Amino acid sequence: MTKTQKTKSSNTPIPDTKKHKMTRPWQGTLLAILNIIGLIITAILLPFTILMALAGGALSFIQDLGPIFGLLLGGGGIILTIILIIYFILGIFITKGLFQGKRWAIILLLIFSAFSLFSVIFDFTLFSFILLAFFLYLEISCLMHPFYGNKK
Repeated sequence: MTKTQKTKSSNTPIPDTKKHKMTRPWQGTLLAILNIIGLIITAILLPFTILMALAGGALSFIQDLGPIFGLLLGGGGIILTIILIIYFILGIFITKGLFQGKRWAIILLLIFSAFSLFSVIFDFTLFSFILLAFFLYLEISCLMHPFYGNKK
């Protein structure tokens, strides 16, 4: 049981907040877990994109397929590998920030959700719209929570 203090104007006890550690909201935990799942999928896909880049280079020497096919496959594999590596490194920092209560992690997720909004606008599917709305709800809920730096 924690110690309480009494106010001068009333007998209402005020809990002693110095001993209470602020807990992470469930929305932040869910966002971090979903981020971990995305990192696992990225780690699984990364070797395949590297193989795609290597296979494209090898296929460019086969004359029957045409050198342009191999160049496109290899170039696409290299670009996709670079994008996945950047996403993986950034995802590690964002997930760590989510677990530690860093406000910048939530803001970055909001920025990425805004980019996803363009995807939903051009390729509208109900599932992607509902999923994006759920992510936005989680991110805004975390942004308003004191654990992520909101001093309410």
